[in-house]
Amino acid sequence: MGSSSNLAVAKQFGRLPFKVPTRDGVPMKGLGSLMSNHQSTDGDIVEVDAVRLDDFLGEAADLPNIAWIDVEGAIGEVIAGAYRTLSACKLAYIELETRRIWENQLLDEDVFSALEEFGLVPLLRDVQAPTQFNALFARLGAVSEPFFRDAVIRYPSAIRRDFLSLPST
Repeated sequence: MGSSSNLAVAKQFGRLPFKVPTRDGVPMKGLGSLMSNHQSTDGDIVEVDAVRLDDFLGEAADLPNIAWIDVEGAIGEVIAGAYRTLSACKLAYIELETRRIWENQLLDEDVFSALEEFGLVPLLRDVQAPTQFNALFARLGAVSEPFFRDAVIRYPSAIRRDFLSLPST
């Protein structure tokens, strides 16, 4: 059985304040973030250990990977600490917003531009809320690979096997 770590992914190593917003004194589950929430001025702040994703993954950061990033507005923090990881990324599923919910957050267009520098382009998106969605990004050229359609249809086991066996493009 694998192990787990309670860490925040950020652009720097160290201890950082993690904000847990509350509404009517009740923690808003799943909305804790390194960023402050504009929808809630109330909340608890706890100190958490933070690590750059590249440092946490070590040599594995250079291996082909698939990323699922849902960090409540802190995508800029993740990107800033994940150069090697994103350079090797084949597919990324990321929660984004079109308007600021979190202090200093990158909006969808900012993330599109940042990920394009890594050769990742948006393929599709859903709609979670009027200003929030998840987007699927793929490495340029990956969609033309014969396995792509089948891998997406047979997700998750096929993507892990097929995508991770490809050489980086």
